[in-house]
Parts: sequence; structure tokens; C-alpha cells
Amino acid sequence: MYKISVITINFNNKTGLEKTIQSVIYQTYPFIEYIIIDGGSTDGSVEVIKKYEDKITYWVSEPDRGIYHAMNKGVEKATGDYLLMLNSGDYLISNNIINQFAQLSTTEAIVYGDLKWEKDQSLHNHKFDKELSFRYFLNNSLGHQAMFIHKSIHKTIGLYDEDYKITADWKLILLAYSKFNLPFRYINLEISICPRDGISCNPANWTQILSERKMFLEKEFKTFLPDYDNMQRLENDLKTLKQSYFQKIKRRLKKYILE
Repeated sequence: MYKISVITINFNNKTGLEKTIQSVIYQTYPFIEYIIIDGGSTDGSVEVIKKYEDKITYWVSEPDRGIYHAMNKGVEKATGDYLLMLNSGDYLISNNIINQFAQLSTTEAIVYGDLKWEKDQSLHNHKFDKELSFRYFLNNSLGHQAMFIHKSIHKTIGLYDEDYKITADWKLILLAYSKFNLPFRYINLEISICPRDGISCNPANWTQILSERKMFLEKEFKTFLPDYDNMQRLENDLKTLKQSYFQKIKRRLKKYILE
């Protein structure tokens, strides 16, 4: 049986943290290691952690250098076969979901499912592509809240790159897929529910996200980018031609009907 390390990072989000903790400690699967990395919260988060301390494998509350530093601290403490990043406010979709994952007997480096976004008290399904490609990752990513990462990945690739403030998880996944050719597997399971208020969801951060992605791509895949740009232009031209063609057909049909 797998040992699953669930890692939660938190900073001044005691309400979301308690919801996350409860979703983990009430799982039916017995082989879960739960790690909480708190960034020195002053809002009562520590008291929430202490409330459930007997169900938590390891926790610490101290200042850190940001999201990915906190995640790296969790990774370094983890001893599970697979790691799941479930930040405060995120919560597992059911009490049996980790057991459902474990029953699949996966061996792939990254196993990912789907999730639900929570916004304005409504839930919205988010399904990720079953078939991945380098092109897919240029404009998209996978949700770390719905992704089980084998512990060997961090030995092969390293920890999350703290030079990237928003896209270090995207960088790690893209390297795993496109540079190290590690095996991925999609599972038709919804793993978690996530508030639609994370740093990568905020439109104010999109410019930085694009800038970080461009910096990484030019560093690691520079020779591919001109071909990609040409392909994008051709696809845009084809899309424009299709729209023009169908608009012309539509006008002719309309004229024919009126006549």
C-alpha cells in the first residue's frame, strides 16, 4: 500500500485551514502522513493546528520566503510514496478519495485527476486534458490540488524553483513531461475543491505569470519557440479564414431564404 504525504501550506487563513485539515484527517485511507507548514500566522491559525495536533504528523509555524519555500519545506519533510499539495482553503472532495486513488495501484511519476472551483458559493467543474503535449503546457497547467507527485520526481528534477514566484509548480511539471520524459497518468476522479482566489487565478498576476513562463521557455526550450510562434500564426490565420468562409455561407443562405 502507498504512503501518501499531504502537504498544506498556510498563512493567516485559519478558516480555510480548518476546512482543509478536516478533509484530510477524516480520510478513510490509513496510510496518510499529514504535514502543515505555516508561515508564522498571527490570526489564530496556530491554535487551529494545535486543536488537531494529534492527527498531524509534522507541523511548524515560522516565517518563510514565500509559497514555494513553504512547499519545499513540506517536500523535505515528506516520506510518502506520493505527495499531494493541498493548500489552506482547498479540501478533498470526499472522505474516501485518497483510498480511491490508492486502489488504482499507479506507478507513474505524476498522476492527476480533476477538481472543482468554488466561487460565490457555487461549484464549477474543471477537467484537465487526458492527452498532454508540450503545446498544452505552453498555455495551461495541471492543478497541484488534484495531482499526486511521486517522491522520486524531486530527486530527479529538484525542488520548486523559488526564483519563480507564481509558476514554479508549472515549471516542475513541464520539465517532468517535456525534458525528463517522465510518465503521466490521468485518472477520471475529482480530487479536490478549491477556492477560485489563489495567486495564479488573480488577473492582476497574469502579466507576471506570462513573464515567468516566457523566461523559463527561453532558457530551456529556446530552439522550439520560433516554430511554435509560426504554428500559432498559421492556426490564427486558418481560424480567420474559417470564420470568414462560414460568415459568407451564412449570408448566402440568408439571402437565398429571403428570396
